[in-house]
Amino acid sequence: MMLSKPLKLAGDTLQFADSVKYLGVSVFAGKHFRCSVNHLILKFFCVFNCTCSKSSACKYENAIMELVKRYCLPFVLYANETVTLSVCQHLSVSRQLH
Repeated sequence: MMLSKPLKLAGDTLQFADSVKYLGVSVFAGKHFRCSVNHLILKFFCVFNCTCSKSSACKYENAIMELVKRYCLPFVLYANETVTLSVCQHLSVSRQLH
């Protein structure tokens, strides 16, 4: 097996990485394009739990739902238009929204 020379930029050797996070989307190394949305779901739940705990005294369900739409949904929907999700990822995100 022939090994290629390391890739260099401005005289420094670039290191190989299994994944790269760019604009909030994790892209993984491999033969096919693959992304992860797990961290976005975790952020969604973090913001959702904070919103629900702070608004627990509020008796108006519409106000709580509006807070969830404004503050929680952007974490799940971020970069959704630019990334092709697998069926499993799509079902995972859909479960969080329903």
